[in-house]
Amino acid sequence: MSGPAEFTTSAPGEAAARLRRIFYDVMGIPEPTAPALLDPLPLPSYDPPVRTSPLRVLTSVVGATEVSVTRYADPRYEPQGPGEAHTAVHEDTLDPGLLAIADVIFRYGSPDDPRLGPPEYWTAEVLERHPGCALAAYVTAGGCVVRTRDGALLRLDADPQAADPASYASALHAWLALGKDPADLAGGLTVWTGQTAHQVSVTQAGPGPLTHSDHARPEGD
Repeated sequence: MSGPAEFTTSAPGEAAARLRRIFYDVMGIPEPTAPALLDPLPLPSYDPPVRTSPLRVLTSVVGATEVSVTRYADPRYEPQGPGEAHTAVHEDTLDPGLLAIADVIFRYGSPDDPRLGPPEYWTAEVLERHPGCALAAYVTAGGCVVRTRDGALLRLDADPQAADPASYASALHAWLALGKDPADLAGGLTVWTGQTAHQVSVTQAGPGPLTHSDHARPEGD
């Protein structure tokens, strides 16, 4: 057999039989006739990479409930292009000072991770610790839970194989920054990344329908 195995053993696949034969010879008892088998080695643990570079995000509201999003990881210069720009920062960024100027703070995790608490608590703590942050997003597979500075707690969901859900949080931030009300997204939000449109459902993170917020700013403010 070619490859790494030839550098490891001269008899690949025969370890169980050869070792059992030696052990039974040492004990001086007959070797069983059944095949010598070994439990397969478990796969090594896998921790997906966590990308914590700060993002400069360009957004454009291109329809009633459509937002285009272009993200730049730690750009050296201010990105050029149409739309409004904001800063989105992972909570574990290497430069914690950026959290003070972030418009959106996010992190990735499991919703039942006991180290972080439920997403609704984590998002509340982030907004309390960082008063300059407008929106906190706890990203899970296929979606995220977001809390706005106005107190709305929302769930964004889309195809798990589509875009990074953190981009949906940036799109929502840009849409709400125009003074719009979350209740107007009861039919969903369309997020454009490049030439691809992602259909994102927007629901209240908890019981009850999506309703108009008493704290929503009038459009145009």
